[in-house]
Amino acid sequence: MLTNPTAAFCFGIALFYSISDLDAVLNSNGSFPLAAIYAQATGTKGGTFCLLFIVLLSLLICLVGTLLTCGRIWWALARDQATPFSHLFSSVNESLSCPIPATLLCVVISLGLGAISLGSKTAFTDLAGSFIILTSTSYVLAIAPNLLTGRKNVPKGPFHMGSAGFVMNGAAVLLIIFFNIMYCFRKFSSFQFYAGSSLLIKI
Repeated sequence: MLTNPTAAFCFGIALFYSISDLDAVLNSNGSFPLAAIYAQATGTKGGTFCLLFIVLLSLLICLVGTLLTCGRIWWALARDQATPFSHLFSSVNESLSCPIPATLLCVVISLGLGAISLGSKTAFTDLAGSFIILTSTSYVLAIAPNLLTGRKNVPKGPFHMGSAGFVMNGAAVLLIIFFNIMYCFRKFSSFQFYAGSSLLIKI
């Protein structure tokens, strides 16, 4: 458990020290400033390509599993008639043991979201950043109704905390709302940080 955080911290420090032109990183084409950092660190196109190719291989391995998981989640929702065209998306190809329509839908949606970065870097960055707010908000939508109904409609599990659960649920909802508000100021704060860092480097 300590190896990965330690390695990631050391890797991040090495990346920060390899940046010689912060403006080039901030104004890099596309939504992948890591490529600009690698280019400054290695000074060669071949070294940059090899480092990015390692990232590509790890992404491909993860994305295949993620796509299949999303397809099966959509299939499960369609099976419970919680999606449009549930009869179509709840079907399963018996020979492949795979929900083909649901998986193809996830492929189309993924391609559409990925194409956003081709038109606007800012739009893609905002969309990716909204994941944090949307995910945490989904937790509030699950916790808040349970809290408002006196925690009576959810069966007690092995980690039921009794009356202390009200405090934990309330604290979770308040903290999520607080962090969502603070995250909305992220862009302005990041802009100030980068502008200040760029000025210090130039000085």
